Amino acid sequence: MNGRRCKVGVFVPTWTEGSALPAWTTGGFDGRPTWADVLRTATLAEEAGLDSVWVCDHMLMDDDWDAPDPPVLQPAAGATGCLDAWAVLAALAATTTRVEIGSLVACTAYLNPTRLARLADTIDQVSDGRLILGLGAGDHWSEFTRFGFPLDRPIARFEEALRIIVPLLRVGRVDFDGEFHTARDVELVPRGRASGPPILIGALGSGPRMARLVAEHADLWNGWYTFDGTDPYPDLVAALERMDAACTSRGREPRSLGRTAGISIAFDGFEAEGGSITGSDEEIARSLATWVDAGVEHLQVVTSPAGPAGVERLARVVELLDAG
Repeated sequence: MNGRRCKVGVFVPTWTEGSALPAWTTGGFDGRPTWADVLRTATLAEEAGLDSVWVCDHMLMDDDWDAPDPPVLQPAAGATGCLDAWAVLAALAATTTRVEIGSLVACTAYLNPTRLARLADTIDQVSDGRLILGLGAGDHWSEFTRFGFPLDRPIARFEEALRIIVPLLRVGRVDFDGEFHTARDVELVPRGRASGPPILIGALGSGPRMARLVAEHADLWNGWYTFDGTDPYPDLVAALERMDAACTSRGREPRSLGRTAGISIAFDGFEAEGGSITGSDEEIARSLATWVDAGVEHLQVVTSPAGPAGVERLARVVELLDAG
């Protein structure tokens, strides 16, 4: 990290204004960022000295964290749309040269796991080994319903996907016959770096089952935290302790698991929907320092404003964080 206390990365704005995400998160762009806006943001992040750029893996999001019974879709016309995550990652791999590029997180339910592993390996090759493969089980039920992906037993499906993706990337081959997925004598050819890209698993709640999967398969753990009137810091500390325990119970050295956290920051003079860290650049830097002190090694930030203006302010905060 070149002496940096903590890596800091930024989300590039791939999403439109809609029911799932308010106008401020798009950073302007008339509420509909284009590839040119994504590229300008990522290029500036690289020039400004940030460590990574991140892409979300969604298609058409409603504001729907909890599925109603029975499920009823909102009108698609009001939903939040996104550029395709894998296409954007591939393009960023070819157009940036230094920053790490990552998915936060790619939903394993949206692609056949062998196909997902092949995409990740190829993008990692294009980027010369700069991909962080963030994986998760999915979180928007309407997206599953609208596009025809199965909703039942999401963690069981996620575990089977990992049992294909992880060996394909780490050893180059897999033979697996499960309840949901099959991969018969599959080999990754041609193959990139021997160990594959680092695997990050998003496990906000870190319940026993997800904690086990992180301890068994992940290089990096991720939790997403918002400041919605309560201090999330105690939840972060508790989650890190649970991950330590999960690693120890499986004979893994806890510090071999990298710790990352996603947060949102609203800079002075810009709108802050509930959940963002706010204040002066100095106050924000001090807030981030508490997360670093807790053991977070990489922060992924959604900024208000999004896009280049947010990158410029975030780079200043990182300078202050580095200075201590």
